[in-house]
Amino acid sequence: MTDMTTDSFLRAFRGFAGRRSLPTHMVSDSGFTFIATVEQIQELFEDPSVDKYLTKKGVQSTFIPKRAPWFGGFYEQLIGITKNTLKKTLGRSLVNLDELNTIVIEIESVINDRPITYISPYIEEFDPLSHPMLMYGRPITSLPH
Repeated sequence: MTDMTTDSFLRAFRGFAGRRSLPTHMVSDSGFTFIATVEQIQELFEDPSVDKYLTKKGVQSTFIPKRAPWFGGFYEQLIGITKNTLKKTLGRSLVNLDELNTIVIEIESVINDRPITYISPYIEEFDPLSHPMLMYGRPITSLPH
């Protein structure tokens, strides 16, 4: 999103849904440091056009309680992993929006390829199960750097 307008949100949401499928339930953080942002997001969700669009698509939206970060522990950990990977990848480099988008997508594929099952010490056994294997039937592979 380039700004916090209703149209910009709807374009970003449609792009997300086009890439990942339409979510049935969205959970948003409402931490102490994000109160102003949360208020803007709540106003955005109260906008009749956004509400109508989300209702028509069957999407529900809720916010976790304030000052309760353990409610969002599963995605807070992924955010931390993404931030650390971005810091290690970029360092102090300056990149344009296209380069940043490419880097974030590659980081996303690496994070999504993490195994969700036990990794066997024996090579001849099956590959460990990952999210892309459930979605696409194979791990996500990226081009060599």
